[in-house]
Amino acid sequence: MTIHTKSFVALEMPLVLEQLAEHCQFSASRELAMSLRPANSIEVSDYRLNETTEARTFLNNHQHTSIENVFDVRDEINRVRLSAILQPVELVRIRNILVASRELKKTILAASNESKILFQQAQILVDLPDLEDAIGRCLNDQAEVLSTASKVLEELREKFKNTKNDLLQKLEHITNNPNNIKFLQESIITQRSDRYVVLLKSNFKGRIPGIVHGESTSGSTLFVEPIVTVDLNNQLQQLQIDEQKEIMRVLQVLSEKVSKYANKIENNVETIARLDLAFARAKYAEELTATQPILLPWNEDNNQT
Repeated sequence: MTIHTKSFVALEMPLVLEQLAEHCQFSASRELAMSLRPANSIEVSDYRLNETTEARTFLNNHQHTSIENVFDVRDEINRVRLSAILQPVELVRIRNILVASRELKKTILAASNESKILFQQAQILVDLPDLEDAIGRCLNDQAEVLSTASKVLEELREKFKNTKNDLLQKLEHITNNPNNIKFLQESIITQRSDRYVVLLKSNFKGRIPGIVHGESTSGSTLFVEPIVTVDLNNQLQQLQIDEQKEIMRVLQVLSEKVSKYANKIENNVETIARLDLAFARAKYAEELTATQPILLPWNEDNNQT
């Protein structure tokens, strides 16, 4: 038997569920909280009550247990199943789920004597150290692709660094040359259209041979790429293109690894959601100073007056 919508609203259950959802730390568990409905059997009710009591005892004994800063990555999982390449921030979120799963599982299993139901659920969580390490080696917590992601990427970035240094040295030689000072608006190096340029006074156009990449709003300054640095600027741009290609290759490899474990990651997300919901019910019960009721089977005779 399902509770009637009018009765559900009359009992202010939507408000109760909203208050419960506020204690959830995970978006997936908040969805579960809002979809809760009264159980149809005493067995299900007893299970939920016992789970809440266990979670309450567990949190009292393990107050630092938390699954903050994790995201529901099921959309990302569905996309990699379709061979999508995930962005760095999405891969970091998946790694965070793996870390949270591993740490939560370890904590709950270590307290098996005080939480049988939680213990059974924690056993469902799957550790994926290879995937966790692979993402951690390639991306930091800020979702930046690290040079340790591949040997090719490391070499490209080193070459980019050296080429940029050579380019800046040539430009500094031009800006610091006493013979050029009167031609320059300022003795600084800047970028225009992703090219390194110097600031030439417009009335001295041509005094420093090069390519003009525009002028200032007032028209008094020209952004000039000296001809002697064109080749190095070209090299820098090509290195950036090669770097982006290698980054995309790394992201593709990581996404394929995620796809390999898609079902297990999805399982972890759903299990964490159920555990977080149990913790939310425990926190809500603690807030209300609630006690676990004893449920008795319905008996028609007991209903007679």
